Amino acid sequence: RKYKIGRLDDLPRARASPEAERLRPLVQQGVDPAGQRAKERTDLTFEDLACERFSKGDPLRPGTRQDYQHLLNKDILPEIGEKPAKALERNDVIALLDSICERGSTRRADTARAVISSIFNFGIDRGLVQNNPASGLRNRHDNEPRDVIATETHIRTLWNAMESGEAALSPAIARTPPLALPPGPRRTALTAVPRSQLALDGSGRVLPIPRGLAKNRNTHRVPLSPQTVKLFQEALDASEDETYVFPGERDSSHIAPRSVSKAMERTRVKLGIANITVHDLRRTAGTYLSRFGVPKDIRERILNHGGKRKSSITDGVYNQYEYDAEKRAALELWADALECIVTGNPGELDSYHVRLTRLNGGEKIKVG
Repeated sequence: RKYKIGRLDDLPRARASPEAERLRPLVQQGVDPAGQRAKERTDLTFEDLACERFSKGDPLRPGTRQDYQHLLNKDILPEIGEKPAKALERNDVIALLDSICERGSTRRADTARAVISSIFNFGIDRGLVQNNPASGLRNRHDNEPRDVIATETHIRTLWNAMESGEAALSPAIARTPPLALPPGPRRTALTAVPRSQLALDGSGRVLPIPRGLAKNRNTHRVPLSPQTVKLFQEALDASEDETYVFPGERDSSHIAPRSVSKAMERTRVKLGIANITVHDLRRTAGTYLSRFGVPKDIRERILNHGGKRKSSITDGVYNQYEYDAEKRAALELWADALECIVTGNPGELDSYHVRLTRLNGGEKIKVG
């Protein structure tokens, strides 16, 4: 029998020799290290496999990892965590999902299925298990896309309530929905903005969203309008935290995205307005940008949909232009329009193309 210490390319001899010397007397005493390792893999519980997946598998975005860990601790591990991973069957997973659905949490059941499937796929890839009992299970939730758009009245009511303190939100959380509306970032990226990466000075005012926080794993740059810079500056002035723009109240981390969603829900009830979520504000921004004549490819880049990875090879490989001027022209137009909506003062605004021409220095192209 052979016992693999490690790959020749990865394990230097200085580490391999002591490990071999440690195993030699055990083998002489009749101990079978290879057999012990095989038995340990056989006895691997689902909780052990989940820990392996989180520590050695493909990295998850911080928000996704936090949500998955919460779901594991609350719903999954109490039911199947101590069972041997190899002994888990399809019926075990179905019973778990049915129990979640019985609470009316069909969307949560679908997320639980995805988490379990991800863990078993990792185990198959590492040779720890042979099959995935969650593979091919149907979705329990009717995933119809939302089509809610905030009206001008809704926008004005929400904005003024958050500025006046009438909204059912803490001061820190109250600053996030207004910031989600002008530049349109996802709540997971907005709540985790580090102070050190936020650029509010000079002509290059941007909100950088690193690859690890972006849903599609594409680095994203959001140009900031003067109105948005003012909102961010107010958030910075109110925050004494040295790490995050929106620090949490209980620990050294940032505000949890789900806290913003829950606060928005309470605010809707208090103000008596329609079912509008933070993500609906992104849809509202995208809809208004389309209405104002912003081209589709620029709207996609502002919302960070697809981007370089999902576009054609021409754009994905042979086009490294960042479209900062185009995105800035669109977002400054939208910020000016928002100002008209919030104040209730209609006005005539320069169009997207007029703004882009001005940002580019005129109608001529400068080269060299």
